[in-house]
Amino acid sequence: MPLGLYISVPFCRSKCSYCNFASDVFSPQRFAAYVERVCADMARAAQTAEAVGGSFEARADTVYLGGGTPSVLAPAQLEQLFRAVLVITTKPVRPRKGQLQGTPFVAKVIASDRFFGTRRVWRDQTPIDVSDPCRTIIDILNEPGLGGGIRHVAQVLQAYFRSEYRDDRRLLEYGRKLGNRTVFKRLGFLVERLGIDAPALVSECRARLTAGYSRLDPTGPKKGKLVRRWNLLINIEVPSSR
Repeated sequence: MPLGLYISVPFCRSKCSYCNFASDVFSPQRFAAYVERVCADMARAAQTAEAVGGSFEARADTVYLGGGTPSVLAPAQLEQLFRAVLVITTKPVRPRKGQLQGTPFVAKVIASDRFFGTRRVWRDQTPIDVSDPCRTIIDILNEPGLGGGIRHVAQVLQAYFRSEYRDDRRLLEYGRKLGNRTVFKRLGFLVERLGIDAPALVSECRARLTAGYSRLDPTGPKKGKLVRRWNLLINIEVPSSR
């Protein structure tokens, strides 16, 4: 079932006498701390659900803002609820989650031989290595949660194959270098599910399958339909484009 989120913004310019929501008039100085706490809670949602024996769909199809008057937040604070930057590094970092100049970030540490597929861009005098489109696709196939859940990963994959950045050979090369063959299971399954014309790519993915079943979305339920062709447990339904 698709996830719907209700995000309470309990701030108002004035409190209406008939309103029963948990809201009131607060100083704007409290807004930033509240937004940061909401972002932190959302980042821990999957772990919280697992701790109580539940599961958490990483992608929401509906988001409600309510409780008080969400428009009292600054535009940048509203945007902050829906954005985060993924930082991949080979160096130990603490903390792994936080904010830098008002932008939420999530840091992931990888081995140096897994750091590839980037291009250098400059922001003022600072060089930044940004993943190229193929590396981004492989990363979100490896960890669908990084891409907002497998349904959103499927949408990104479909857009990628329609774009000028499509490079089947490089996708296979990056998948091999990453070293997790589950990537090929998810890639091949989604290519077929989405009706993408890539028979050679599908054949190469099939040749790289490992034994045993993997979950299509590791953050989803542990139950679902088994697809032997791809050794996948389809625990999140991905709409077909055929």
